[in-house]
Amino acid sequence: MRWGIAGRIAVSWLLTLPAAAAVGGVAAWVADRGDAGVALVASIAVVAAAGFYALSRRRPVNSGNVNELPAAERPEHPVRPAA
Repeated sequence: MRWGIAGRIAVSWLLTLPAAAAVGGVAAWVADRGDAGVALVASIAVVAAAGFYALSRRRPVNSGNVNELPAAERPEHPVRPAA
C-alpha cells in the first residue's frame, strides 16, 4: 500500500465533495429563479462540457499510446516482470 498516494486520494475527495455540493447548490439556486435561471445553468453546463472536451482532445489517448508513461515518470532502470 502506498500511503502517500492514499493520502492524496483522501485529500482530493475531501476537496471535491464539498466543492461539488457548492456548485450544485448555486446551480439549484439560480435554476429556481425561473426559466431564465434554468437556461443560464444549462448554457453554463454546455460551455463547460465543450471546454472539457476540447481539453481532452489536446493529447488524445488511443490504442497506440494508452500504456505510455510521460517522460518524467519513466523509471531510470526498467523493472523486469516477476517470474
